[in-house]
Amino acid sequence: MLKVSGIILSILTLFLFSCSEKNQFPEKKSEKLPSTAVKAGQPIFKNEMTVDDSLSKQNLSDELQQLKNFIPKYENRDSDFSVETMESLWVSAKNKLDLAGIENVSAWIETTGFLLEITGKPVYAEALQQLSSTENIHLIVSETKLAEQELTPFIFTKNVDHIFVNIFVNSTVEYVHSLGGKIKITQELTGPNGLLLKLSTTEKRYIELHILIPTWAKNATVTERNVKYVATPGEYCLIARKWNEGDMVEIKY
Repeated sequence: MLKVSGIILSILTLFLFSCSEKNQFPEKKSEKLPSTAVKAGQPIFKNEMTVDDSLSKQNLSDELQQLKNFIPKYENRDSDFSVETMESLWVSAKNKLDLAGIENVSAWIETTGFLLEITGKPVYAEALQQLSSTENIHLIVSETKLAEQELTPFIFTKNVDHIFVNIFVNSTVEYVHSLGGKIKITQELTGPNGLLLKLSTTEKRYIELHILIPTWAKNATVTERNVKYVATPGEYCLIARKWNEGDMVEIKY
């Protein structure tokens, strides 16, 4: 009897440890795609500012360095890793963010993108999207191109056949569906407040399309085949169905 109780206790301990580790190191809700899969059809940073070398070479801020330190802790399953602590630090860093120099810009993209991947929260997608229009980025021209290369893989993120549209810019993503067949999704801006998503697929395939609705888009509409979907500011709008070649989604803000 004691032996059986000991076995049950061991199993329970293992189960609790496994659950605890899963909570501390959550699986990624979506992931950035390889740079070869996503193509931007225009410069992402609309308000590019060219500055002298001295401003561009500013050192990485303490807050961003602390944020960056969390990423290897997650990857190495370090007991010091905490999603909650990282998110709290991210808010603090955002409130006094200085995007001067490629190190600071790169660190902000990396850490914000990482939090988007492991939490799936729209707030991080919107923060990345805001980089495309902010006037506070200070980079020399060559560094702007590098920053765009780092931001491009987050235009779309993916979890199997869940596709998240995070940054509004003329662009395409191509990948192979889990059931086979090539999928291509094209973003086409139709003005300052409009966007078309066009789908190309070799075969009819089921895809869950998540479209970011920014917090400022109070009267956003998402329409597909004359059906209007719920578009709540600060959330993703979900369209889940089988898609055919040439299907389109119209978004207006």
